[in-house]
Amino acid sequence: MLRLAAKARKRDLSMSTTTRRLLRIALDNDDGEVDAALDTEMREERQARGTRALASRMAFLLVWIIYDLGDIKALASNTLGMQKGATPELLTDILKQATRNTQAALARKRPELTPLVEAVEQWLAAAQETDEETLPRPGANGKSGRGGRPV
Repeated sequence: MLRLAAKARKRDLSMSTTTRRLLRIALDNDDGEVDAALDTEMREERQARGTRALASRMAFLLVWIIYDLGDIKALASNTLGMQKGATPELLTDILKQATRNTQAALARKRPELTPLVEAVEQWLAAAQETDEETLPRPGANGKSGRGGRPV
C-alpha cells in the first residue's frame, strides 16, 4: 500500500484512481497470478477468522471453568464449615494451603505462566477489595452469621 501511495503522489493522482487503474491493468493482463494472489488472501482471511473464533470459544470455556471452580470452592468451604471444630481461621488456612498447592503445581508444570498468574492475582485482589467495599455488612439479611460468610 505504501508503494501504491508513493506512485499516486508521484503522478498527483488520488489513491482510488491509482488503485482502479492498476486493477484494470492487472485484470486485463490476468494469467492466473491474480487468482492465485486472491486465493492466498482468502486462505489467510479464513485462517484468521477461524483463529478468532477459536480464541473466542477458548475464552468462554476459561470463564466457564473459573465460575465452576468458584462454585466448587464455595461448596467445599461450606461443607468444611459444617464439620465439628471448624473455625473460620482453620477454613481460611485450608483454602490458602489449597491455593498454594495449586500455584506450586502450575509453576512446576508451566513456569512460563507464572507472570500471568501473578498479574491475574493482583487483578483479582484489587477487584475483591472493591467488592468488599460495596458488600452489605453481616446481618443485613436478618440472620447474623449466616449466608456463607464467617462471623
